[in-house]
Amino acid sequence: MSKSRTTNIRAQYDVAAAFKRDKNYVDTIKLYENVVKSEPLHLDAQHRLMVLYRKIKEPNKEIKIIKRAITAYRKRIKSDQHGWLKRNKEKADLTRELASSLGLLDTNGLALYQNETLFKWENRLLLLEQRLARSKLKKPTKKNS
Repeated sequence: MSKSRTTNIRAQYDVAAAFKRDKNYVDTIKLYENVVKSEPLHLDAQHRLMVLYRKIKEPNKEIKIIKRAITAYRKRIKSDQHGWLKRNKEKADLTRELASSLGLLDTNGLALYQNETLFKWENRLLLLEQRLARSKLKKPTKKNS
């Protein structure tokens, strides 16, 4: 990533933080969205978007952000694992059988990986989806008079 792009992302992030302090949530969300669009794995911006959508009671938008963040993070993990496997083919070949017998590999032969951040996002997503499902069940249906 170029230095000017990194500087621009950082500037947008800083301005968004200032807007948030002033409780200007609409502009804050727009700026954090721009940061995430430019840098999908910007964890702070992802997290702050989730919190803001929770604060303004927009669970569907929070779900969308969480799903997007999980997808980006998983893609990065997979890419990192493939890169490591290419660079360390001999080590991978030597340890594959042991890792497989210990249940440490998925069906594609990649290491099972549980990141704390990913774990939290997945749990939050599950909780939100359950709440939305319950709230839809509780809403009374309109009866024709």
